[in-house]
Amino acid sequence: GVRPWKQTWSEYGGSALPKNALTGKTYSGGNIPLLWGSALTEEFSVHSWLTLNQAKKAGGTPIEGETPFKVVKFGYSPIRDPKNKENILGVVPYLKAFEVFNVNQIDYLPNDYYDRPKLNPEARNAQIEALISGLPLKLRERKTPGYADKTGEIMIPAMGAFTSEHAYYTALFNLIAHWSLGKDRLEVNLQKKHGTRAMAFQSITCELASAFLCAQYGYDVTDYRHAATLDQWVDVLKNDNKAFMSAAALAGRIVRFVHGEEKPKAKRPEKVAVMKKAKLAAGVAA
Repeated sequence: GVRPWKQTWSEYGGSALPKNALTGKTYSGGNIPLLWGSALTEEFSVHSWLTLNQAKKAGGTPIEGETPFKVVKFGYSPIRDPKNKENILGVVPYLKAFEVFNVNQIDYLPNDYYDRPKLNPEARNAQIEALISGLPLKLRERKTPGYADKTGEIMIPAMGAFTSEHAYYTALFNLIAHWSLGKDRLEVNLQKKHGTRAMAFQSITCELASAFLCAQYGYDVTDYRHAATLDQWVDVLKNDNKAFMSAAALAGRIVRFVHGEEKPKAKRPEKVAVMKKAKLAAGVAA
């Protein structure tokens, strides 16, 4: 049978109660399920929130395209005696809505705002970090790894949430492989050739690319997701006996692209134009 997939990261580094990241105060009443729901839907990795002004005060800037979430403040306004303002005759309840951002939506905050598990700086691989910093990636810290094809965003927990740096880089390389196939990059249309099996073929390809990159930097491949999707892979390989070699070849292209050795599709010369040029050089009529 298929060995069950094992999660290699913890989902939250801090308290599960929503709190204001600046004041440390926890939200109360209906705001708790409201913010829980928002964090669950967006897969934020922490339950810390800030208003726009608080984010700016802490040195942060909301990430472009991120939208805030509504919360409410319940309170009482005093009814003052018109003849003597010091004399309070009663109170009127009020409900005021305002907006907050999760700290995952904000860049440039001090590290302690993110409630990340403590991480030994030596765990980071300097070579890999240099490689990643040279890529135009949109990395978003979330509680589970994932890739958003429409936006090109990579979602991944903080390294300290993983069981090891090996597990972190294995997951990250897998997601970078998915990203590499997207628009303005390699732009490979797997649907055209593989139809309903395109997702499974892409999964095989990206696992291989991740394995190639891990091996290049001296890491064994950890059990990320591949064992749990083995049945889908078998279906692809049964349908096309060349699928594995095709996936391996594409994985090799991904590795070259990540290292800057293969250009994005938009910057590559059209195949037809190259063939015509070759024919002209050989004296063959087009």
